[in-house]
Amino acid sequence: MTVTFKWQNNCGDKCSRVISAVSRLSHHSIVQTKGIRPFPSEETTENDDDVYRSLEELADEHDLGEDIYDCVPCEDEGDDIYEDIIKVEVQQPMIRYMQKMGMTEDDKRNCCLLEIQETEAKYYKTLEDIEKNYMNPLKLVLTPQEMESIFINLEDLIKVHFNFLRAIDVCMMSGGSSLAKVFLEFKERLLIYGEYCSHMECAQNTLNGLIANREDVRQKVEECTLKVQDGKFKLQDLLVVPMQRVLKYHLLLKELLSHSSDRPEKQQLKEALEAMQDLAMYINEVKRDKETLKKIREFQKSIENLQGKLEEFGRPKIDGELKVRSIVNHTKQDRYLFLFDKVVIVCKRKGYNYELKEIIELLFHKMTDDPMNNKDIKK
Repeated sequence: MTVTFKWQNNCGDKCSRVISAVSRLSHHSIVQTKGIRPFPSEETTENDDDVYRSLEELADEHDLGEDIYDCVPCEDEGDDIYEDIIKVEVQQPMIRYMQKMGMTEDDKRNCCLLEIQETEAKYYKTLEDIEKNYMNPLKLVLTPQEMESIFINLEDLIKVHFNFLRAIDVCMMSGGSSLAKVFLEFKERLLIYGEYCSHMECAQNTLNGLIANREDVRQKVEECTLKVQDGKFKLQDLLVVPMQRVLKYHLLLKELLSHSSDRPEKQQLKEALEAMQDLAMYINEVKRDKETLKKIREFQKSIENLQGKLEEFGRPKIDGELKVRSIVNHTKQDRYLFLFDKVVIVCKRKGYNYELKEIIELLFHKMTDDPMNNKDIKK
């Protein structure tokens, strides 16, 4: 029997790395408790040929199961960069084998714990790489304001995750039963992701603009990129990773909870899961508020003769062109309306801008949807 690994892209180097990672996992204490023989043996020199040969021998001894245990399934193609950087390479092949050998709920729970620990370590290293290979060198060509626009509060994230990873490591030394407590203790400190995620798109636009307009910045960024996994990832891609990571925590805890039904810490895990779900909702709300403010400012600039600030009228609901009929002479006119929580702003289009005609306060009016054009209603 031969084992074939299928990859979407160039697979030569990836396959070698995965086999090596599976080999390392086979020596882990969790695997050893199942009586599974590690490959290659400790007496053997671990090179690629030894690892491939040992894996083939194990595959011949046991038929691999079809069910695959995977802690957090890949959601969409937008996560490709995150998965490539953070995903634990040891999960699927060895877990398949362990499952066939009789993987218990405790085994699956331990794998969830290991995934949380190992992916957090990889994520923290990614943050360090951004600081070392991008932030520090770019200080030579960017102003402090430009640095803040691009990297936002990344330095604060690094400090938080240094302590977060250390707390997870200490927790894992005692079996991981207090992991939920770690997440609960760090919830407040993780709220700084609201600021990072809400400014991330602007950060990417600022970076792209500087690269396009300044040769010194372009050259320095390219020079820095070559130091990060041989230029595999651009800085624009790496800036997205923090948002993707923080939105994975509730998924990781949800999977851990599903394999902890008989554990005494189950209730605390539920609380930690709810805390991370609340965190994700908070981040999305902050991000949505930031996008709403951006839209309001764009409206503000485009409406001529507008007195006051549009923010005072609440959130924008919808805007668009329509026909308005005068109640005096019944003539129809083209108008552009902006519907907010508190008002309807009636404008006339003037090229790319709008001329203010009227502001209708909704407190004194009732709006109804009349798609049937009811002629019985007299105006």
